[in-house]
Order: sequence, then structure tokens, then C-alpha cells
Amino acid sequence: MDFEPTNHNPVIRIGNRDVYVEATNLSHPYNLIELAQVTAVDQFANNLTNSVLIDEKKIDYANPGIYKASLSVMDKHGYISIDYLKVHVLSASDVKRIERGKKPLENNAGKTDKLADKSKSKGRHHLFPLKKKQPKPKPQKTVRNPTAEKKGGKNGQKKSRKNLWITLIIILIILILGGTFFYIHSVTHPQANESFHEVQVNDSLKKYNDEANILIDDLGSAVSNYKLNGNKKMYLKAVGEVQANNYDLQSSLAYRKKRGRGYLTLENKLQKLSNTAQAMQTSNNYKQAEKQYKDAYGGVNKIAMTIDNLVLSR
Repeated sequence: MDFEPTNHNPVIRIGNRDVYVEATNLSHPYNLIELAQVTAVDQFANNLTNSVLIDEKKIDYANPGIYKASLSVMDKHGYISIDYLKVHVLSASDVKRIERGKKPLENNAGKTDKLADKSKSKGRHHLFPLKKKQPKPKPQKTVRNPTAEKKGGKNGQKKSRKNLWITLIIILIILILGGTFFYIHSVTHPQANESFHEVQVNDSLKKYNDEANILIDDLGSAVSNYKLNGNKKMYLKAVGEVQANNYDLQSSLAYRKKRGRGYLTLENKLQKLSNTAQAMQTSNNYKQAEKQYKDAYGGVNKIAMTIDNLVLSR
């Protein structure tokens, strides 16, 4: 039985899908949800904006470039929606050049300028921090130098071909070294290939179950750290990451075409994990968090988990 999407999923609205920020060494320096004007509602138009989660793990704010940040939200009935933002991290020099009406020096300067001009005309994209109104850059005239072309001649063409071959050889060496590194890393660190985001829809249910067990252990670690250091902010962040990762597993499982033995068991397990993480986010102190975790996975529930593992290990 194939998965058939319904219209019950929440709706994520994004005012500014492209967000422009300045590079920095700080971790999580910007409120991307606010900058992108993200809102969310469920099928009954109830506001879910405060429940929107964002995954910034793939963004390197220290290095200029274009990155994607995934958004996810789940309503109280367990329906999920996933979307993304495109985050443009600009260098300080590029920010100053844009503010002076000049083109940035980065490799994707043409694309960045095009998006920046579009944002000024429609008011949809944001460059943060926004210091002053950006003047419209003047068109640059290009003038050919026939004297320089004449001097180059055939020698210039030979030199250009030689440089091209050297560049291709360097790229080939880099690809070989990179492939060798990743192969050695995959052999010496096999668990790196078992991360939740590597699970594909055609993988075995056992692999899904192993990832679910890792997330359950992560919830237990979050409670233990909360009890040890009393840092509620760190605890909520850890539980939020578990919930976001579980969304990925649920979404992958939902689009899976093979629904053989153990599928329903795994589906219920992931839903229970989602409900437990959501409940744990409302804890006022570590005692409540610990009780919510034990109510879900302690005592006799350990026996049920063992049985689930046996069913899903085949």
C-alpha cells in the first residue's frame, strides 16, 4: 500500500526564503525564523509558529557561502510538514561592498548581486545587519584591449592550454585524495554511515529501529545532563534536536513503499518517541523530565522495547 499524502499537514509560510547574513565566529548568531518571517498553522488555522524547528547544523557561519537550513513543524495530531531556507553567508568585505553599491568579490558574485537587487525591488530578502539603504550599482562598461590580444598570439593560446591541463590534473589529484580519505574514514568509523539522515526508504526496518534506539538514548542523556548541570536551555536544545531527527525518520518511513512485517511496530515506536520528546519539552525541572522519560521507557516498558527490538531485528 503506497503512501498517499493528505491535506491534514500543517502549513509553513516563509516570507523570505533567501536570508542574507554576515559571516561571524559566533554559534547560532541569528534568529533565522524571525529574519525569514516564518509562520505555521495547522489544518484548523491554529498558530504553530512557536513549534517550528530549524536545523542549522549544515550552516558554517564562519565561512561565506550559500547553505540550506531545514524547517519542520508537527501539530498535536502528529502531522508533519518540512521546508527549507537558503542562507547566504557574506564576508565582511562583501557586505561593505554591497553597501557602497559595488559587486561582491565572492565566486558567486553575479548570483548574489542578482538576489540582492531583487530583494531591494520587492522587499523580500534581508541582509543582516542592515546598516543603510543600498544604492543601485552603476552598470560597468567593458572595453576590449586589441593591443593586448595582438601581443598574446599563438604563444598565449599554448600557455592557456597548458594552464588548463595543469588545472585538470590538480582537480583529478584532489578527487583521488578526497575519495581515498572518505573510504578510509568509512572503514575506520563505520558508525558515521549509520546516522539518521543516511537512512533511505529502501533500507531495512532494523536500520530504522537502530536509529530510533539512538534517539531514545539521546533523550536519556539529555535528562542526565539536565540533572547534572541544571542547564535548561541546553536540555531543551538537546530534546529539540532529537525531535527534529525523529521527524526525518518518520518522513522517510512515511514515503517507504515496502510495508512488510514490523512496519506498524516501527511506526508506533517513532510516534511514541515524538510524543515523549514533545512532552519532555514542557518540563519545568529535571525531576519532571526524568519522570516523563521513565514513564515512557522505564520499568515494564523496557520489556516491550525488548520485544519490539526482536521483531524489528529480522
